[in-house]
Amino acid sequence: MNFSFSEIFPDKKLIPLFISSTLRRVSFSLLGIFSPIYIFKIGQDFNFSLKLSLILVISFFFLLYLVKLFSLPLAENLAFSYGFKKIFYFSAIPFFLLSLFLFLGQKTLFYLFLASFFWGINASLFWFSYHGLFLKLGDRNHFGLMTAEAQFLEVLVNFLFPLLGAFLIWKVNFGTFLILAGLVFILSLVSLSFSSEAKPLHDAQVRKVWQLFKTHKQMALSYLGLGAENCLYGIFWPLFLFFTLGEVFKVGEIFSFAILFTGFFILVIGIWVDKIGKRAVIRFGSPLAFFSWVGRFFGRFPEAMVGIDVIYRLVDQMLAVPLLVWTYQKALEGGTGQALYFREILVSLGAIFALFFGGIVILLNGRIDFLFFLGAFFSLFPLLVVIKKK
Repeated sequence: MNFSFSEIFPDKKLIPLFISSTLRRVSFSLLGIFSPIYIFKIGQDFNFSLKLSLILVISFFFLLYLVKLFSLPLAENLAFSYGFKKIFYFSAIPFFLLSLFLFLGQKTLFYLFLASFFWGINASLFWFSYHGLFLKLGDRNHFGLMTAEAQFLEVLVNFLFPLLGAFLIWKVNFGTFLILAGLVFILSLVSLSFSSEAKPLHDAQVRKVWQLFKTHKQMALSYLGLGAENCLYGIFWPLFLFFTLGEVFKVGEIFSFAILFTGFFILVIGIWVDKIGKRAVIRFGSPLAFFSWVGRFFGRFPEAMVGIDVIYRLVDQMLAVPLLVWTYQKALEGGTGQALYFREILVSLGAIFALFFGGIVILLNGRIDFLFFLGAFFSLFPLLVVIKKK
């Protein structure tokens, strides 16, 4: 388990991609953290009940993930024809449309759902291009460390942005906040220009990917669980913090401090994945994620919320990094497009299932913190890949 600090510096070929993806994720983390609160408040401005306002949030993200799921063939076809780097640039069009319609949605709900539609297209284009370039340019013997490096860079840049975003919403308005997210996104496109281009070698077929679901059931359910719990965390945890603390600025504080504490440990997780194996890391991470979800139900004061969020961010990487490394390794064996399809379809389906069940809980007058037990349930799904087939 010994390693030198020289190991943690990324391959020079990946630096432009890392910087670009970090800036893009910063831009979307700003939207991701505060958009559930923003949409909820729009519902309140339209005099919706608490239940109906929450259903509005769920409907927005349900459409987003549905569009992402069905636009994945578009992302794959564009990558096969033009290359991964170019579809990263193509994603700029839906990004600016979603930002515009998200702003206009304050007055007309129809625009809000247009924003959801274009956000879904942007997500499919970005994630397909990012994973494709990462796979083509990276070192296959150190996927764990490289994945952790990408996450680490995101953490370093992301530390102040939730706090800054909350301050802008609190003191100025959401429009200024969107302009900041847009400027960061433009910087991500500029930095990508220094990266190399790459294409998938074979045109993937969705039909063949569906066959993989039958032959790789444990892996499929693991990705499904990961997508579900990440969705629940990204939507209902910020709303719970907002309801509990009562201020957007305090929500930003919680996220910023949690991000600060988790940064350096992410690199250790990446090294663990490469040196002790993916299954061993998941075996520890999944039960810890389960208990962090249960802990959210009982932690009602700010110090506990920071601690719970720190723990979750750590253990979530113990699931996300090894599963992502599995995707890259399978892509080398069976085709880039097919492996990325497999992952992104299942992650999106997991989010859709989580939102569906979350909507049922809300319609049945269940409290929002009941959904943390749903997150705990899905967090155990990655353990299925640890179980060896007989």
